[in-house]
Amino acid sequence: MVAKRSSRVSAAAAQVRQAAARLTWWTSRADVRRRLLGTVGELSVNDAWLLGSIAAAGTMRVSEAARMQGVDKSTISPQLRRLEERGLLERATDPSDGRVVLVAVTDEGRRWNDELNGSGAAVFADALRDWPVEDVTTLAALLTRLADRLTIDGVPNGVPDGSGPSDTADARPGRAARTRRG
Repeated sequence: MVAKRSSRVSAAAAQVRQAAARLTWWTSRADVRRRLLGTVGELSVNDAWLLGSIAAAGTMRVSEAARMQGVDKSTISPQLRRLEERGLLERATDPSDGRVVLVAVTDEGRRWNDELNGSGAAVFADALRDWPVEDVTTLAALLTRLADRLTIDGVPNGVPDGSGPSDTADARPGRAARTRRG
């Protein structure tokens, strides 16, 4: 029975991998990327994700932004600077610890983030327009669950180890923050 389940899971996992590869290819096409990013399409996909993550968190330490991206502070600094130069982010010193730099989305950054979310949702709503509502909601729940499992915030080192959900904080766009268990 275990071997049969393992075989079915392996076959399904291969199908998921292939579908993910096709979706990655599709979202990387210039015409699709322009539609996904909307009128703020001059942001890179990475910068758009970072803006959304910070918008969802409210205010975030630079070190936390680096951790979410899976990079060190020297790598995140230019990314944050690009967003700051566009007027989308602002930096401030943490009033409770003057050594800590915080970043927050500006009003303009919130406007851009709302545009990104609306444009992206519209592209997928159009693609799913003929699907039954129940299928769309199931797809949304399952994709969110998979993304939570695979992202650096959901899995230590970004690699699932089979041990179950992570207990790290979750500051991705659209996700409520969790506190560390233990």
